[in-house]
Amino acid sequence: MSAVHESRQLTTVEGSPATRPPWLTETALPCASRFLEIDGKRIHYIDEGRGPVVLMTHGGVGWSLMYAELIRELGGSFRCIALDFPGFGLSAEPASRPGFRQQQHVLRLFIEKLDLRDITLVTSDTSGPAALATLLESPQRFRRLVVGSAFAWPLHDYPGRLGRMVRLLASPLGFLLFIRLNLLMRIFTFFSNRRRSMLAAVRRAYMGSVADMERRRHMSDMFRAIFAEQEFLRELEQGISALELPVLLAYGRDDPALHAGFAQRWQSLLPQARLELLERAGHFPMVDAPEELARIVRTWLA
Repeated sequence: MSAVHESRQLTTVEGSPATRPPWLTETALPCASRFLEIDGKRIHYIDEGRGPVVLMTHGGVGWSLMYAELIRELGGSFRCIALDFPGFGLSAEPASRPGFRQQQHVLRLFIEKLDLRDITLVTSDTSGPAALATLLESPQRFRRLVVGSAFAWPLHDYPGRLGRMVRLLASPLGFLLFIRLNLLMRIFTFFSNRRRSMLAAVRRAYMGSVADMERRRHMSDMFRAIFAEQEFLRELEQGISALELPVLLAYGRDDPALHAGFAQRWQSLLPQARLELLERAGHFPMVDAPEELARIVRTWLA
């Protein structure tokens, strides 16, 4: 694909022109890029398809690119929206260090600006706390919830392998290994796909999005938030137990969060939740098994 095509001009929703960086090709992200302004910062998002709204939030490692294949699968029946939080993907740098409260604030304003209603929320990984807090803040805008690998409770003292990994990621050693040396994104791009190898163009897009050291620092900030915002997480857990909307838990069978008991904890908080396990999928089933995840979500929504 030519460099000219790679940096083609895109029109933002607010009318000003924007270009994609050279490392992001249409092969990697076949969806149109859209932008809007929140608190003076440009926020990138994908908005594809027609029908009921499905809003997707990314974790601390990725950005909206994680959902590109799932959006392709669901776009024929649903309006699929995925944003990049500030400092991630193609969104501008945040005014303050990223955390759950900051992402909740951005997500709430994003939903209000697009006036999204009857939302099916799809959330995973470290975006879960902010997304779920937004749901509790504006419950009238949401209709259903799909959870995969997300949490809504404190993790700072979590037992087992997952707890050790969280503490390592938030530690100075973890910062050196995973952020300064960019090991976290390298591991993700080479080992996240359990069923097939990640396309080279997609790998370049992920690596290009964190080529700048400051961008990688934001990933570390989200893991640090697990320790810095424990009160936020305790309050969130109390609020979640009062939810009455339909809930789908979609976990890969190889997800460390599943083996750490996340699904069981969700079901204890939300007895109405339905659990679906995806074969040969890990922590990010939207990357590992988008076709199977789309089938499960489509059947459940129907």
